[in-house]
Amino acid sequence: MEGWQDKRREAFDRYMAGESPKAICDELGVSRSWLFKWIQRSKESGGSDFASLSRAPKNPRRTTCPFLYGCTLRVRRELEESQYLSVGAPYIVWELEKMGCTSRLSISTVERHLRTAKVTLKKQPRRKKVPEKLKATATCHNDCQQADVVGPRYIKEFGAVYSLNLIDVFARVAAIRPCLGKNSETLSKLFLSIWEKVGVPKMLWLDNELSFRGSNRYPRSFSKLIRFCLFLGTEVIFIPIAEPWWNCYIESFNSTFDRHFWQRQRFLDFSHLSECAKGFEASFNGDKPQRVLGYKTPLEFAQGQKQRLLSRKDLPDICGIYNGKISLIRRIDPMGSIDVFGEKFHVDVSLATEYVKATIDTEKQLLGIVYDDEVVKEHIYQLNEPVLSKE
Repeated sequence: MEGWQDKRREAFDRYMAGESPKAICDELGVSRSWLFKWIQRSKESGGSDFASLSRAPKNPRRTTCPFLYGCTLRVRRELEESQYLSVGAPYIVWELEKMGCTSRLSISTVERHLRTAKVTLKKQPRRKKVPEKLKATATCHNDCQQADVVGPRYIKEFGAVYSLNLIDVFARVAAIRPCLGKNSETLSKLFLSIWEKVGVPKMLWLDNELSFRGSNRYPRSFSKLIRFCLFLGTEVIFIPIAEPWWNCYIESFNSTFDRHFWQRQRFLDFSHLSECAKGFEASFNGDKPQRVLGYKTPLEFAQGQKQRLLSRKDLPDICGIYNGKISLIRRIDPMGSIDVFGEKFHVDVSLATEYVKATIDTEKQLLGIVYDDEVVKEHIYQLNEPVLSKE
């Protein structure tokens, strides 16, 4: 800016000395209008002011009205003092209208007032990141499966229905089994029917649904599903309580199931639902290429992979507790303990808020707790019935 002021002063001095405007403009590289504008402005200031004037609007529309600004903050304070009311900008606008404010404020204006006063709500802390070593991973088909129960959903003039959804982490092959209830007996039968078709996994990731794990009253009795998994050599892994994002693959499929299946049709009864579910499952697995699979369908991607299909005749007549492992991913509470099927086991206070993997070894009847690939604590886990051998 100082260079321009020097140029304006030089042009003014040369013009006042009698030099022709054309010569001044040609030498300084300016226009005649520019020259005479600054000559006129300099004469008005007595040849002393060559600074640029502000280009800011003389009457800016976004200027905050002090009265409305004060009203916004007062309403915000009143809402904060209440026990149940929300304090966001839409509710402040609504309260101002109820008070008879003639100048209607927009939500964006109220938000600007709150930012100016620095009274916006602090962002909630992001959830703790899932440790890489504990994530669900798979290198081949049936390495890892995730499952969840969706429902209850309601069919008009019929009643409540549920759906057991399962997906293979590697090939994204999905299975849908509608059901009328979600008790342990029903779900275990549905899992067996799925594994007859898509194969038995090495790991099965589940949430902490009571039907999956067993009983609150007898936490070491284990559900029928866990007993089948122990016999089949499948490690059941329960994700942290109330943290569904650990089962991200099945949660993503549940969203697809809801948008593209449940909300797009009206089902007449349970039989109609079951028939439609078969069609949706076939379409998802065989007709829908996925980018993560190299634009192949799940069935195309799984083609050629080894599968261990379940044979019902190989299942035992008595479903007891067999040699195997049951794992739970848990977040250590501030007291240094974890919850294992409703029982508290102490780990270490210094590891509070950290994630650990607790594994029940039914053969050794031992609970081993691992943090960062290192066993940090072991507890005796005595079972209430004898452990059977698979041989």
